[in-house]
Amino acid sequence: YGSPLLRAQETAAPLVAATGIPAVTVPAFAEISIAGTTGLSQRDVDRYFLEAMRRPLAEHWEGWPRSESFRGFHARVCDALDGILAQHGITPSREHDFTVWEQPKRPETLVIVAHGGTNSVLLTHLLDVPPVPWEWVRFESELAAYSILQARPLGQRGCIWSLIDFN
Repeated sequence: YGSPLLRAQETAAPLVAATGIPAVTVPAFAEISIAGTTGLSQRDVDRYFLEAMRRPLAEHWEGWPRSESFRGFHARVCDALDGILAQHGITPSREHDFTVWEQPKRPETLVIVAHGGTNSVLLTHLLDVPPVPWEWVRFESELAAYSILQARPLGQRGCIWSLIDFN
């Protein structure tokens, strides 16, 4: 599964070629949209992000100025992931204060190729970490890095996700 953005499609291409399994494009896995930077010099782009980062913390939920809100971005990515997992028989349920995931007896390996912000939201969602509007700083990935999560049995039924490898 991958983002529709060209850089993610190019990253997925060797894996698609090696496995023969076609990539499924998921529009919701595109990176958070940022408006107002097209045509700006690098200096002006840097100023845009610096000024945005200096805003009061509560304003960060609104996303970058004149752009998609972080709450909207987070919901878009998580809803898409939950839908994909459900197609593979993996569904969440709340138990006490945490999420337990039901999964089939013979789980599949799924690969998602996306972007730093998207991947950070995916990680926090699966790891049951409460969201913050600066996920990409909390789980900052290098370019072309990968992370591995594995569903681990917990209790009498269900699993939790475990971060096996990061970056």
